[in-house]
Amino acid sequence: MEHVNTVVNLLHEIKPYLKSKENEVLFKKVITRFL
Repeated sequence: MEHVNTVVNLLHEIKPYLKSKENEVLFKKVITRFL
């Protein structure tokens, strides 16, 4: 679960930069790979 928490923390740090939907889709793909 620690790994998941790390990903969540990264998500919160990066989220302000993900204002376009394209970036959101890319980010979801990355998260899916981590999980």
